Amino acid sequence: MQKAILYYILFLAEYLITIFLGGFLVGLYMAMNIPSGSHSQQIEGLEESIYPFMFIIGFLGILIVWFTFGHYKFSRFSLGKVIPAAKWKAMTICTMPILGFTMVFYSIMNLFHIDFLPKQMMEISYLGFLPYNIIGSFISAYIFFGAIQEELIRCGKKRWVQLLTLSIMMLPASMMSATPSGDINVDLTVLGFITLCYCSWIYGKTRSTIILIVLYFVSNLVPFHFESKVLGILLLIAGTALTIGGFAALSRKLPEMLVKDENE
Repeated sequence: MQKAILYYILFLAEYLITIFLGGFLVGLYMAMNIPSGSHSQQIEGLEESIYPFMFIIGFLGILIVWFTFGHYKFSRFSLGKVIPAAKWKAMTICTMPILGFTMVFYSIMNLFHIDFLPKQMMEISYLGFLPYNIIGSFISAYIFFGAIQEELIRCGKKRWVQLLTLSIMMLPASMMSATPSGDINVDLTVLGFITLCYCSWIYGKTRSTIILIVLYFVSNLVPFHFESKVLGILLLIAGTALTIGGFAALSRKLPEMLVKDENE
């Protein structure tokens, strides 16, 4: 456990250094390209032009961590206990329930006009959110589950201990964020906790970081804010079907896609 925490701290330090240097370069680029007395529309257009830089910075941070920790068991993107021939089916089936639940959650929030998004997310466009999606998916799968939960499993910790540890590390950011109206972000924390429980269960079964990266990335592609009621209803129907169908497929198909563990 101490070893996992140490690597978690080292990862954050190295990743933050990368983001800081990348942010400095982006800031320098913006400072050199914003003419004096420019209007807000010009600034907004310049902000959109830095999205490719944000993608590059995110992937660069991932590559740096990959090569730094490449010799250790936490850092390998692995299929875990998933049979290689069934990897694509496992990724699809494991992603379906949480993708469906995310669609249902966002649909309900938008249809009932519930103020649930943090101020920071409201100020970012869908395209601008994608770099954070990539980075967040990597951090969640590669560090929190592939490092922290993997170490807890190897230490023989019970599932409730694993979930409690992950909750303490992952949920404070969403719990302490505030909506534009100034309310504590309870609704988004509910989605985060259910996602955390599901991902913790999936990792315990598969021990696969690749599956979790796909799971997080795909579920985060669902639009979190929209005005169309028709889109909301369609997402609600499709999400309900995906959730029910996904869990049904998991119960039938997942055991046959995993390598049998003699210790279980």
